[in-house]
Amino acid sequence: MKYSALKGIRDIFPPEIYLWQKIEKIADDVFSAYGFQEIRPPIIESSDIFIRSIGETTDIVEKEMYTFNDKAGRLITLRPEGTASVVRCYIEHHLYNLPTPQKFFYSGPMFRYERPQAGRFRQFYQIGAEAFGIADPKIDAEILSMLKVFLEKLDLSDLTFELNSIGCGKCRPDYRKALLNFLYAKQQLQNQNTSQNQTNSQDQDNKQKQEPDKDNKRNQSERENSSSSASRNEQPQYSPTDVENLLNLIKEEEKKHIGKKEKAKALRVYPRNEW
Repeated sequence: MKYSALKGIRDIFPPEIYLWQKIEKIADDVFSAYGFQEIRPPIIESSDIFIRSIGETTDIVEKEMYTFNDKAGRLITLRPEGTASVVRCYIEHHLYNLPTPQKFFYSGPMFRYERPQAGRFRQFYQIGAEAFGIADPKIDAEILSMLKVFLEKLDLSDLTFELNSIGCGKCRPDYRKALLNFLYAKQQLQNQNTSQNQTNSQDQDNKQKQEPDKDNKRNQSERENSSSSASRNEQPQYSPTDVENLLNLIKEEEKKHIGKKEKAKALRVYPRNEW
């Protein structure tokens, strides 16, 4: 029997492991210098913790979490990220009663049932930092500064930091309103395009349905014309000169006292509507 690691999971061994140890050591030194303390939450948690924090309808919860029932029938999940576990620990152990701010960092394996790709695995590793008990934006600046120092100590250069914000408590309602209006207008435009595409598709289908009818009518008309032409071809075709000669012939025969029946027969042989 051949034994192998599960799909999307890999082993880490020397000499690559030395690089991992170096990164973890630098993270410990830098984060500790900024007053962050290490915390080690468990790898498994109750599924409710991630469903509530991440969102029940997100792709992570619906498609990517490793979730199973333990022997007691409890729904257990391998952590897909670290923040929810740290928050659970902070609340459960009443760390909010300690002097603020409380600052923690963590590292370790996370699990998501994703399609394995180059450099992307179902068991992956994260280093994260969380701060509690402070609403000052200075803590965000501190974490960004700490991140910059950490990456520079890993000999990464030419870094660019891009900041984003959803607004403060005062301006966020206006931001939310503008965002909803934008998304609503975009949705309306998409609905119009979809409706137009459906109309065009229906018109195309109707056109395709009509084309065989036209072809049938055209073929029928051609057959009728062909039949009419064939009928005409079966009868003598006369030029104006031939008609004039026939009239003269009829007159000459009349002069010879042709009987009425023969005269009528001659007229039927060369009916006037064919002249």
